[in-house]
Amino acid sequence: MTRLDLVITACVAGVSAYPGSYLRKKGENTALHEDINKLVDQVSAVTAATETIRAQIGSDLWTRQIVWQQKREAYAKVLTVSHAVRESLIDLSQSFRASGRSATEEQREATDQIVGKAQDHYFLELAPALGREIDIAEIFLGHPAVKVLEEFRHWRHSAESGTGFPERVDFVAGWRTRLIDAARKDLGVPE
Repeated sequence: MTRLDLVITACVAGVSAYPGSYLRKKGENTALHEDINKLVDQVSAVTAATETIRAQIGSDLWTRQIVWQQKREAYAKVLTVSHAVRESLIDLSQSFRASGRSATEEQREATDQIVGKAQDHYFLELAPALGREIDIAEIFLGHPAVKVLEEFRHWRHSAESGTGFPERVDFVAGWRTRLIDAARKDLGVPE
């Protein structure tokens, strides 16, 4: 081999090595680019899943908050009207006692008119209003509270046929206490 052969061989080897190393480097870069694209796709999928979960959690939290507010309002309305019912029953009880003590016919008639108005207020306004509030409240309230509400409904139908007003006052007071206890548990209010 002559020098010229050696030079030509070296040139050919150098020239042929360049495309090989170029192609090898190009292949590495292409593989790296494909790996990066796969990682970007995976990160995008994880981000989308995370956002979906975050939206679902937010939606669930919002729904729970709205239901809690509806429960709170239902309890407040039932307890407000039941307080008025209790006060009306106390007034009726006191009026009946006073009517029995009225000395003159004129005093009895005046007391009877007061008792009549109080009875109308109780039987025509307050008791039906409480019944309506209870009907609406049953949509949102938990099972223990609904049982207490049903207790009132059952008692109301039986009480209207002859229970005295002092007994009614006692029942409503105890019933309100049981409802408040159920409300605290249902709303998660610590005692």
